Amino acid sequence: MKKLILLLVVVVGTTTFAQDSLNFIKLDQFFDLLEKNNKFMGAVAAYKGDQLLYERYCGFSDVDIKQSIDSLTTFRIGSITKMFTSVLIFREIEKGNLSLETKLSNYFPQITNADKISVGQLLSHRSGIHNFTDDIDYQGYMTMDKTRNDLLEIIQSKGSDFKPGEKMQYSNSNYVLLTFILEDITHKSYSQLVNGLCDNIELKNTRLGGTIEPSQNEALSYVYNEKWVLAPETSMSIPLGAGSIISTPRDLNIFIQKLFNGEVISNESFTDMTSLTGGVGYGIFSFPFYEKTMLGHNGGIDGFRSNLSINEDISLAVLGNAYSFDLNGILIACLSEIYGKDYELPDFSGKAIELDAEVLKSLEGEYVSAQMPLKIWIVYDGEKLTAQATGQSPFPLTACENGIFKFDPAGVQIVYSVENNVIVPDKFQLKQNGMTFDYQKE
Repeated sequence: MKKLILLLVVVVGTTTFAQDSLNFIKLDQFFDLLEKNNKFMGAVAAYKGDQLLYERYCGFSDVDIKQSIDSLTTFRIGSITKMFTSVLIFREIEKGNLSLETKLSNYFPQITNADKISVGQLLSHRSGIHNFTDDIDYQGYMTMDKTRNDLLEIIQSKGSDFKPGEKMQYSNSNYVLLTFILEDITHKSYSQLVNGLCDNIELKNTRLGGTIEPSQNEALSYVYNEKWVLAPETSMSIPLGAGSIISTPRDLNIFIQKLFNGEVISNESFTDMTSLTGGVGYGIFSFPFYEKTMLGHNGGIDGFRSNLSINEDISLAVLGNAYSFDLNGILIACLSEIYGKDYELPDFSGKAIELDAEVLKSLEGEYVSAQMPLKIWIVYDGEKLTAQATGQSPFPLTACENGIFKFDPAGVQIVYSVENNVIVPDKFQLKQNGMTFDYQKE
């Protein structure tokens, strides 16, 4: 359910589908490096139509007992769940039970601006309803079971952040409310609705999650702190239609392939669902890859990070239960291999070193690039060096040998020139996801 921020988007260029030359040797080397260096645990699958192109499994679903991840391991998919919820809504629209213009006040008049908020605005994050998972107090109850009334009270108490339709702002509250609307219309639980959909399109390992059961090949999630540490486990009574489904990469590829082949909802519903404004549709987003536009959704909950996307008949699902590397970097490596684009294997060999405060202070400043619209600020606070790109949060930099500063979770390297064993502080190269950009201090 977390919002995932990507530091860089891929530049425009030309891609071709490299089906004739696909052997995935380099991609296997890429995942070998991630696995060896404790950067990623999870599962990856890519399809062309209904044909499996590539799959890879890394690490463990349960670190303590070293239970390996395999094709049947299920992962919490986070906000990819929203695609399923959107499909269920469009199925009810097709039955005439509601429309994109139906007002929230028909179901929950107590929500701020309910008489002005439409189902379409809930689906496309244009309702203005505050995202309750953004608040600090959410961390205090996320592991506790909540009832429908509890969640309605929380959402109602948070109010609205803007007028309905004024702009797009991601909010899990929208999809919790859509869950309750579905249940009221159908007189079925969200779990029953998901099961019915999955049975209909033959998804054998997709369902609503509960307390994680490693004995049932359900993956636990982890964060990295010198070793993999078990992450807190969100109660699945909270995310519901915003983020409560568990699945496998194979199942998710089948789901998105059938969705785009017209086997899940009507052509009219599909056209509505994939109608994009500013890259946002109804339960679906666009992701740039060179001149390609991938359609799908990211997901994040606890230590899980995920992505499901498709372009024409090429689909990709990445489900991870442990990351100390950038998900975006994994997506770019996979898509680069599929579409015949060059990319660099990550280098984890740099040895961390300590630098004098004077040296770190000299690096401070605002840096710009003729190749990228993002400015980067380098700041030294007396204890650590941080970098911050335009519109994003600061991240810490680890000093390594040869003028290299790294932030491994995002696959970022900032590389300064070194002359006579002294760092030249007026410019650097930003390296991420196989791309290099020159930056100069203003």
